[in-house]
Amino acid sequence: SSTTLTDFFIKNQIKPQTTSILRPGAIFVGSQQSGRSTYEVEVELKSVDLSKSYLSGYLKIQGLTESHPEIITFFESEIISENYSFFTDNKDWGSTDKIDIQHWTKFQNWRNSLPVKKILDKNYVHKNFLKHNHIYMRWKERFLVPDAKVENIDGASFAGFYYISFNQKTGNISGLYFHKSSEKFQQLELSYVPSLGVGGSYQF
Repeated sequence: SSTTLTDFFIKNQIKPQTTSILRPGAIFVGSQQSGRSTYEVEVELKSVDLSKSYLSGYLKIQGLTESHPEIITFFESEIISENYSFFTDNKDWGSTDKIDIQHWTKFQNWRNSLPVKKILDKNYVHKNFLKHNHIYMRWKERFLVPDAKVENIDGASFAGFYYISFNQKTGNISGLYFHKSSEKFQQLELSYVPSLGVGGSYQF
């Protein structure tokens, strides 16, 4: 039977590309370390389209300030790929090439499995990122949930961003938070929570 153009487009409708872990509704739990303090963190992915090197979600952190015992932010990510390099393009984020490399080299898997010299020379494009054991990203917090109009909270910064290393085999996420006026190298460690595919818990 002949295939019409409409049939072709329906059959090949571009679904957002996901993996068994990096998918809408996936939940990760763990903590963020800042100096001697440790804060509980939960992340829930909201939308994922790996073909566009993109995902977004909610980041919930507990106990950061007395006035706000729980803070939830919406974040978007740049996945390092043909679309985004290891160097932060957006100068509004406050990073520099030197700061980028200082953070990426903290990840042992980054140092051991990538052509670091080529990256430093800016001769490297990170192709086929899904074929690598680790997926690297930047997570940029965009606004507070549910009140997107609040731009800052005393004692809490969400003006910076995270350097992220995601282990596809274990589902673990390691991250480093960067903001020029925050404590350096705050560590984020999260583990994937296997689920039955139940929808997300944050509904606004």
